[in-house]
Amino acid sequence: MSKLNYWSLFVCFFLPLVLAFCGPAQAQTATITALTGQSCVAERAGGSRSCVSNDFATILSFDQPAATALANCRAGSVVSVDVLAEVTSGSAQRYDIGLFVGEEGQVPADAATGSTCSLGLFPTSPNPFLALDFDTCGDFQLSSTAILEVQSVNVLCTPAAGTNLLSVPYTLVFNNRADGNTCTASNITAGTNAKCIKSSAATLTGVEVNGYVTITKQTDPDGDAASFDFAASSSATVTPASASLGDGGSQTFLVPLSGTGSRTLTITEAALAGWDSTASISCTDPSGGNATYVTVSNATRTIEASLDAINYGAVCTITNSKIQNADLVTVKTLASGDATPAEGDTVTYL
Repeated sequence: MSKLNYWSLFVCFFLPLVLAFCGPAQAQTATITALTGQSCVAERAGGSRSCVSNDFATILSFDQPAATALANCRAGSVVSVDVLAEVTSGSAQRYDIGLFVGEEGQVPADAATGSTCSLGLFPTSPNPFLALDFDTCGDFQLSSTAILEVQSVNVLCTPAAGTNLLSVPYTLVFNNRADGNTCTASNITAGTNAKCIKSSAATLTGVEVNGYVTITKQTDPDGDAASFDFAASSSATVTPASASLGDGGSQTFLVPLSGTGSRTLTITEAALAGWDSTASISCTDPSGGNATYVTVSNATRTIEASLDAINYGAVCTITNSKIQNADLVTVKTLASGDATPAEGDTVTYL
């Protein structure tokens, strides 16, 4: 038998046993960069996975590196975040491991065809991240805990149920035995329901999800140089609390969503001398549809938006009309000998 074959035999069959007798590995941190825009677990597996495994002792929890920590995000947007995932294994080696995160708010094991995921392919070092079967998909030591930092993960800014914190819907996939050296980023998946864990409840610590109202100012006549003042208020801090807008200007007001219900964001435009006290206000949802959760008052120039995880934003236009000059000039045409014109008349003599 060649030296290479002896080495392969050792790595595939004896090294896991040696590691098992060495005791649990000390917690280490490994850093990788996510592969974005990848197909998700369900599509790769040919159908959804129920993920009934308990091979990994705890559901993943996600934190952030302090250097790149994000404080909040605007609901409905896609944000790129660095996440710290604490991984704890059970009492057996696991092979070919990858962390999928839904980029559209979906759990990767349940995702429909065409959905995209960010993939963190486990590294092959340092211990307890291992290279046991000579492929690019990392393996993991038994009875170990480690921190995996996955950089540049794309996540849809939406809150996990019952919270106002950023949801990180994920699926962790793995193999329960060495399976040659065929695993790559393009084919890694959960081969069966017993080879994955998943959750829609995981959150990213410290990232609040903000609801919003975007205001755009229009004037009649168009292009007028006047500036209009706005004030915003809510039961939570609004950012910004005030703004001034001229014709064509826009401002987005942000407020943290409530984890237990809706939160009302109120925006009022101050009256401006020389302009009609009544404005014309129209609002839609972010996709341009009917925003039934928004109430407007043209008379008081006020918008009230009741925002939650589903109705998280509104886009409004406020149009103000300038009061036209009401002074009238009387023009009187007089023939010779007509009566004396009144004061203020403009006279043309024939």
